[in-house]
Amino acid sequence: MQNPALALLLKLPVALVAHICTLLGVYPTNDVGSMLVLSRSTHAEWKSCDLLFLALKNQLNSRPKFQGVHDTTFTTTTTTIKPSPSRHRTLRSPRRSSKRLKVSGTDLLQTAIQRLRVSAESAHDDLFVLGASGGLLRLAGFTKVLRKWCPLDANHLHQERSSTLLMEVTKLSIRRTTPQQVAAMVRELLSKWNVDPSCGHPTTNLSPLMIAAARGYVRAVKILLEFGACSQMTGRGVFFSSVGTALGHSRLRYVGEHDALGWSKAMHDLEKSSGATEQQLSDLGLVQKELNIFIISKTKSNIQNM
Repeated sequence: MQNPALALLLKLPVALVAHICTLLGVYPTNDVGSMLVLSRSTHAEWKSCDLLFLALKNQLNSRPKFQGVHDTTFTTTTTTIKPSPSRHRTLRSPRRSSKRLKVSGTDLLQTAIQRLRVSAESAHDDLFVLGASGGLLRLAGFTKVLRKWCPLDANHLHQERSSTLLMEVTKLSIRRTTPQQVAAMVRELLSKWNVDPSCGHPTTNLSPLMIAAARGYVRAVKILLEFGACSQMTGRGVFFSSVGTALGHSRLRYVGEHDALGWSKAMHDLEKSSGATEQQLSDLGLVQKELNIFIISKTKSNIQNM
């Protein structure tokens, strides 16, 4: 038989439950897709629940032993509190502090958002160190870091590296991980952490799909398209060839602005000029094939819907 309290909790709006968790300082860390992860779909729900949250906060704060700490201002003995005839205050009614009446729902929401962003940057830093430690970054280590800093805003743009967690994963080179592990980490973020697949850099507009296409990560491109990543966006970026040129010089550098298909073609030419292996060129060719199939099918679907 289901617990009545649990059944009631499940019927509450997710944002209201998140507010309660923020107030009590208890977060569902065992839940990978935390209720406190903000997204465009739940942002309006957060705002609509502010009044309910404030009412709940005032009710809890009005209790003398909230969170197990006795408040000395709430004394019901006649020796310490005398009823005021002018205000008709009873002995059982608690004294309300003016600070409670000045609680701002916007301030509480901004504090929660800032906490999520700080946790996201901490997870970002840990992943960067883990990937640069010499060993290959795998899905197990990746999810361990995410759970360590949960709850976090997985769509937050790191201030120093100018990339989201999804962008950072697609930027991983084959010296730090494998294409299969990149695809697994991309699916983890998209399926369990409510990540926007089209969320890119606010200035250059470079998206995870463009980065994965330029890297030649075929499975990651398929997963991003499966979760609704926009293939028509264009973005500016700087990429280097994976190997040095055939003459022994340093890696080639390419600067441009393309969509995902354009980046795949540009990097194919760059890698070919630098003397890349047939496997790398084959992966970039497969990426172009996947993007062409997706664009053609989407065009046909739009024509049929007209």
